[in-house]
Amino acid sequence: MGKTIHPYEDLSFRSYVKEELSKKKKTDEIGEDEFYEVLQKKNLEIYDMLLAKHRDSIYSKRPNSTTLDMLIKGRDAFINLKTEDQIKITLEILKLFCTTREAIDLGLIKGKSTAGVTTLGKKISNLDNCILIYQSITGVFEKRINLLKI
Repeated sequence: MGKTIHPYEDLSFRSYVKEELSKKKKTDEIGEDEFYEVLQKKNLEIYDMLLAKHRDSIYSKRPNSTTLDMLIKGRDAFINLKTEDQIKITLEILKLFCTTREAIDLGLIKGKSTAGVTTLGKKISNLDNCILIYQSITGVFEKRINLLKI
């Protein structure tokens, strides 16, 4: 029976480590510093990939553009973080691609601690149209109230 691979294992990271370490002789051992150096390189590669996805794909159309600015400005801070903190930030950035309203904490890269949440303004007087719609559960009956005329 072959080795079972956990579905959440990063196979590209495993192959990257394998390629880098295959240059060493079989008698050599990898040191902890060298392992963390390889891990930090991979973390930066993942950060850049997520940044590019946020900047160049459909996610760039999100109304909250300040998060993208924080990610661009925070890249240097990300490089200087400890490996564990880099992983925490990467997990926070992944929350940007979810459909939940969960805020992300970019405090470690000198960003906001409650970034990524799109909010609506409370001021409706400068809007052209603001209608509250009451609709039955079936969608057959509907009542519309223009909030600007109340």
